[in-house]
Amino acid sequence: MALMVVSDPGLSGALGGLVLGAVEFVVAMAVARRALAREMEEEGDMPGLAFVARRLRAMRNALAGFSFVALPALGYALGSTLAHNGGAR
Repeated sequence: MALMVVSDPGLSGALGGLVLGAVEFVVAMAVARRALAREMEEEGDMPGLAFVARRLRAMRNALAGFSFVALPALGYALGSTLAHNGGAR
């Protein structure tokens, strides 16, 4: 079984991606919830509320996957790549 070596710059990049993803997730969900609350306040009873709730749930799941998986992976890849290229001088 081969062990994968985790570089410090790669780990720092992954941590940076995770923090950026968490901030993005919180901000995007707050904006979506605020917009939905504003619409509900203006319109009163919304007949398509179940549809909106399903779409919001799907958006939350997609955003969570991107924020907590894709951004840390991208951060790790960038951190590892930049560290190896910077040390070759």
